[in-house]
Amino acid sequence: RQSDNVSAARTETTDDCTLSPKKNAKSDEESFFSTPGSETMTKRITPTLKFSVSRNTGRVSICNMEGAPMGVNFVIEDLESRDWERLPQLLANSPQNLSEAKRFVRLWKELLPVDRSLLYNIPTRTPAMDSHRLKSKKKLGSEGSSTVRFTPREQFASKTSLAGAISRQVVCRPGNGAEFTYTQDYTADGKPICLFCAKPFSRKGANYKSSEHDAQRSRTDVSRKRSGRSGKGLMVDNRFCSAKCGSDYQLRTDATAVRRHLFDLEHGKCQICKFEAHQLYRRLKNLPTSKRRQEIEGTPFRFLSWKQKENIVRAPQEGQLWQADHIRAVSEGGGECGIENFRTLCTLCHKKETAKLQHRLRLGNKGTGSVDIRSFFRIPSKTKLKKNLEVKVKDGKEVTLENQIDLT
Repeated sequence: RQSDNVSAARTETTDDCTLSPKKNAKSDEESFFSTPGSETMTKRITPTLKFSVSRNTGRVSICNMEGAPMGVNFVIEDLESRDWERLPQLLANSPQNLSEAKRFVRLWKELLPVDRSLLYNIPTRTPAMDSHRLKSKKKLGSEGSSTVRFTPREQFASKTSLAGAISRQVVCRPGNGAEFTYTQDYTADGKPICLFCAKPFSRKGANYKSSEHDAQRSRTDVSRKRSGRSGKGLMVDNRFCSAKCGSDYQLRTDATAVRRHLFDLEHGKCQICKFEAHQLYRRLKNLPTSKRRQEIEGTPFRFLSWKQKENIVRAPQEGQLWQADHIRAVSEGGGECGIENFRTLCTLCHKKETAKLQHRLRLGNKGTGSVDIRSFFRIPSKTKLKKNLEVKVKDGKEVTLENQIDLT
């Protein structure tokens, strides 16, 4: 009887499992894509929308598959918090459009801040693929790869020189006590040529008079775009046709500009271990010297050497806590690049990545000038033996390589 009861209980449990599955066994993705009062979509949908993120406001504009805007936008936070009243009717009333929007937000948040900067104001549906495509289009250096970290400013004048252009020396004083002289080319009709893209452009504004006046004056009209962190912004002056050319020029000539651009995108957060290095710097600056050592010992920076920790305790600086690292190393052809080849790394992760790079370079240098050992064990073919006949003398007779085996 006991065995019969056990077998009966087993059949009842198996019947319950097969006939009545759990009703609340929804996956996270299904619950995320479901809307109140609508059933979960299980079949594959055909994409009908693209999305474009604004660089200034961060709002997401909805576009059709051709990239034309539909005049509707939303905030990512409203979509994540499921605030249906704030979302547009195009998303709230359509489960398919809502699922496409949530999919785009998930893929957008998986991108690095540097990759996001390439896709602002561009309609896309697959952010990772489009950012990779844009990165592959951009050349690193003038010939596709460069082992020079930064381009000397004198080389830009020779790169952008055009036939029939008139070169002039211009002195620029940005207003912060610095002064530098640069060479800029002008066309025959007096239009300046952009120092970065080598395209002629016309200056507009009340301060502009003529090209002769620009060549003779000692101070150029410089406008600054302030950043929220330090008040020191990008210099967009008469050397460039646009602010983008000015920023690209600074990224390829100045390490300070690289750190400033990278901080605006990633805010001093390590992209490997996700440690907030800039937040640690702010805490150390506000603490007295006697308590800085205790603060460092509670962070991963306790594994630094004693000398490095003492330098941080005495005078903390941001350059001691995080660095602008090349994703593709300079020694491997990643020099003279834009912001797309940089990332923020803390000092510990930067040290590990540098050790990996040195190991790769050592392995690469060991193989230069050497012969593959497998070539000594290859048996040459008969046709190769006939082409490379060698003559040897044995017992006063000349013997070819084909008859050496018979004679020996």
